[in-house]
Amino acid sequence: MIALRLMTKEVEIGSKVYVQADNRRLGFTIVPEVDEYSSQDQIAADSLLGRSLLGHREGDEFPHTLFDGSSVMIRVLSVGKP
Repeated sequence: MIALRLMTKEVEIGSKVYVQADNRRLGFTIVPEVDEYSSQDQIAADSLLGRSLLGHREGDEFPHTLFDGSSVMIRVLSVGKP
């Protein structure tokens, strides 16, 4: 298990990430910041979700707190470069 963890990619700025949350598969790119010209498939690294994802690896599962205070389990399905 340790060798597998070392080979998987860690979420960082520039990563293309696919996650599963509430039985939905979502994909986006982690960017330094989002501006008015950014596409919908980009998440800012300093956003709530961006901060939660940074440092996680494929297969990781963790709770993420939403704006309304509720929580959802996030599972990182894949991490790649754009």
